[in-house]
Amino acid sequence: MKKLAMFAVAAAALVLAAGKVEASGNLVLNISGSVQYQVTNSATVGKTKTQSFNNATIYNLISNAVANATNGIATNLPAKGIIAYDPEGYDGMNTGLFYVTDKTNGFYYPLSGQDTNSQYYSFIELDSYVVINDGAFDLGFDNPFDGSASYTLNASGNGSLSGKDTALLYIHDNPYTYDAADSPDNYYSANNTFYGQEYNGQVLEIQGILTINLSYKADSVNSGSISLSGAGNALLNGNNYDASVISGHASLK
Repeated sequence: MKKLAMFAVAAAALVLAAGKVEASGNLVLNISGSVQYQVTNSATVGKTKTQSFNNATIYNLISNAVANATNGIATNLPAKGIIAYDPEGYDGMNTGLFYVTDKTNGFYYPLSGQDTNSQYYSFIELDSYVVINDGAFDLGFDNPFDGSASYTLNASGNGSLSGKDTALLYIHDNPYTYDAADSPDNYYSANNTFYGQEYNGQVLEIQGILTINLSYKADSVNSGSISLSGAGNALLNGNNYDASVISGHASLK
């Protein structure tokens, strides 16, 4: 189970204060970048192409994945849904919960949690570990690298937190596979003890430096942002394309 230590209350306040849509508790995901993939690979010729991705690309990937999921977690997401994030949300295994919502109808679909067979699933995860005092601002699965933070909080509950960490954002269409940092051998596929061999068809994974900036007033965050820039792994159309994220940027605010 993940921990948020001394800034647990402040993290919850960030979610409420920084939301950009009508429902409380939303840090909205904005993402963009480029993927390079192999189109020709012979003994004498190798060629590559690049394509960009953005919010619409990611939402289409997630919508198709959720619609085709099994084991009681499939549904049709709203056409104009929003991918949001609750850094204090707990999905039964990790702290930090992505979910789909909308501006008008209060739609809610968690993108990680427990399926009808009590198996953990996840379509998006953010893994980070920023050291704070004797604890941590700890998100997602265990991160092998500890980040650093500068923070102040006076007796009136006013202050700030700024942190940096080597982190990973993993977006994929099979909810039972694992990110490359936690399990490199199970990135493209994973042998689930309940469902057997599971394969990813579409993947975007960004590894880089995560930046966290929070401002506090009366023990509540009145502004804040989380961002990640970097490169990483990609998979397009199953095993047909070998690909890499050559640049990627994601922000939550």
